[in-house]
Amino acid sequence: MASLARPGGNITGLSNMGAETGGKCLELFRDMLPSLRRVGVLANPVDPFTKSIVEQVQLAGRTAGIEIAPIVMVQGLDEVETAFSAMARDRADALVVPGIFFAKTIADLAIKYRLPSASVLRSFTDAGG
Repeated sequence: MASLARPGGNITGLSNMGAETGGKCLELFRDMLPSLRRVGVLANPVDPFTKSIVEQVQLAGRTAGIEIAPIVMVQGLDEVETAFSAMARDRADALVVPGIFFAKTIADLAIKYRLPSASVLRSFTDAGG
């Protein structure tokens, strides 16, 4: 490959361009919620993109002076309600959802717990997030 801009042939594969968007979610929260102090992250430890998105959210948090806590790893639907309880206990002001798993359940729980939420994927919004 000559360069990413001019590869000189066909390229196939995946890109994790959503990682930077995780940090953008935090910037949007900061603009909409001036009293924002702490943001939770709901992530799937099996998702290979989770690490880079969480890192971008943490970087944006450090830059903006916002604490990123808790970071809750959820693998199954049965763990989602417990994750929201943990975020409520830790007084999260908002929630970033890096991946789209159990979208409808997460959207419903965000409403129930009155937790503003954002995701890097549109399908979360389509599910009610």
